[in-house]
Amino acid sequence: MDDILMRLYADNRYTEIRRYLIKHDITTLDLLAQFDFNKLKILPNVSETDIVFAKEVFHHAWNDHIIETAPLENYQITSLPDEDENFDYSKFVNSIEIDILPLSKRAKNCLLRSNINSLEKLYSLNEEELMSIRNLGVKTCREILQYVQSNPLSEIQKDILYKIENINNENKNLPLVLLSNIGCNQERINSYVHNGLSTVGDLLDSNVTPQEYTFLHPVINELSFTAVDLFKRCFNSLKDIELIIVEKKSYGATLREIGNELGITHERVRQILLKSCQYLLNYAELVVGILLSDGSISFTLSDVQSVLHDEFLAHLCMYVLHNSTYVTYFKYSDKFIKADIYTADVETRLSEYVEKTIGAGINIKDNLELLESELSKYSLHFLSIDDITNYLVFNNYHFYGDYVNKGKKHIETMCEK
Repeated sequence: MDDILMRLYADNRYTEIRRYLIKHDITTLDLLAQFDFNKLKILPNVSETDIVFAKEVFHHAWNDHIIETAPLENYQITSLPDEDENFDYSKFVNSIEIDILPLSKRAKNCLLRSNINSLEKLYSLNEEELMSIRNLGVKTCREILQYVQSNPLSEIQKDILYKIENINNENKNLPLVLLSNIGCNQERINSYVHNGLSTVGDLLDSNVTPQEYTFLHPVINELSFTAVDLFKRCFNSLKDIELIIVEKKSYGATLREIGNELGITHERVRQILLKSCQYLLNYAELVVGILLSDGSISFTLSDVQSVLHDEFLAHLCMYVLHNSTYVTYFKYSDKFIKADIYTADVETRLSEYVEKTIGAGINIKDNLELLESELSKYSLHFLSIDDITNYLVFNNYHFYGDYVNKGKKHIETMCEK
């Protein structure tokens, strides 16, 4: 009796829906055509999304005039339902899979590998964008364009805009520039930034075209997890040999020492280390992006540990960040500073600052106000007096109480001044 429903709603998530329809004798396509799917909202274990998809499944069958004896795998989508003005066209068009289109196997494979898996996404691409798809040659591109031109979508379908959802709340303050770490096209990121968007939250507040949604899809999936969870997942996915090499190197072992212990060449150790660190770095920078999202411009090991809640993972995160282009290591204070602030000429400016304001020696306490004001003059406002004192110690200055001098000049000489 419920044969048609079993084939239409074979997925386990439709079990409650199927039972309801059978109970109310809705067992044919004709009866389903007259059924108000909103009635399913009373079912306790059925979400609104399940109801939308259940309705789409019916429309797929109805528009192909499927009879009860037809196998489900023969379903073909030939047209869109137009009798229901409340039907969600965006979700319906997006559910039409590339797999069923009359395209060559090569065309389908190229599209699917690039996450172009629905009719809507396909129709959003122009010739140049199609040609940028890997292994999709001129002949295949022409085949796809010919199909698109022969089967135009209506204006209502072309104007569909997506609202990005399912992003973890903790990621809303993540800078857009870091999305390239998880697969977003750099040119597209630059376009968003040019249009005044700076964070993932800004992107969530705006609607995106099907084309943009296609390219953002892999990123959306990643950002459903927190940056911390992504970093931990990345760490846990490393092979045993990769974990051993990264851990030992982060604690100071040489490539040759690691190679001798593992029975492999130091060059092979270097290759494994490089690959593993780059993989970890992509997600370490996401953790940093969240860490600095409160407006901070620098962080230390303790800051990273406070978000990762794991001493070793924090140490590892700091280690791989030495190769980051997003933050720069300030060795004098063992901390990282945002790279767009810590520019290439900072060391030069810092050296000039010390030479002009401190010279051979100075009383730090008596000249504190001068030292702080001079930091701004040399565009070193992001550094503190503690950073300066650390720099001085590193560069062979000596402290005698409040006094500091270059080299080993005797304290009595300093006090005379």
